[in-house]
This record gives sequence, C-alpha cells and structure tokens, in this order.
Amino acid sequence: NIPPKRFMEWDMLSDIDQSYAVDKLEYSQNTWNNPGSNSVEEWSFHDLYDSEVEGALGLGLDSEAWDCHINHYYGYWWSELVEKGIDRYYSVLGWDEDKWDNGTSPAETEGMEW
Repeated sequence: NIPPKRFMEWDMLSDIDQSYAVDKLEYSQNTWNNPGSNSVEEWSFHDLYDSEVEGALGLGLDSEAWDCHINHYYGYWWSELVEKGIDRYYSVLGWDEDKWDNGTSPAETEGMEW
C-alpha cells in the first residue's frame, strides 16, 4: 500500500503529523516536499533510531511502507532482497549482487526518469 501521508504536500499535513516529521525524523517543509532529500531516507526501517521509528509509525509508515516507498530498499544487502523475493525486480533493472552490495558500478537504469 502506498502511504498517503508521505506523498501529501507539507501544508496538507496536520500539525501533529508535521510535529512527527520535524521532531522525530528531522524533516523540514523543503525536505518533505522533495522526497529523497532527507538523509534519514537512506536508512532501512530496522536501522532507524527508536525516535525515528516512532516518527515513522506516527506518520503511518510501518517497516514495509518505509523500506519500499521511502528507502526503496537501498538500506538492504542483496541477500536481504533475495530473502524478501524482490531481487528479481532489481535484476530486471540491471542490478546484481556485486553492483548492489559493493557499488562497483550502478545499473544502467539508475538515474533514468520516466
């Protein structure tokens, strides 16, 4: 499920949601409105600090929603992608274990836009 709050403009969030975003996840209006610009998004859910987990959960982002829609599984090792059964999607995009885990070179599709 796509987490609706994360893809709402900052001004549409309630004061409570903005508080979770600012106080727990260190978002600003700018980083919220520009997905991928907050460094917290580089971490998988299981690597977040307790206060960050509290903020994510307060915004309706459980581990599945965070890792898929916020972190895009970049905080995972290839073996974890295999365990979740999602490695095949990254393989289609040109990723393999060496590229993913070691950063030898990005997949050719990395950085492409629609």
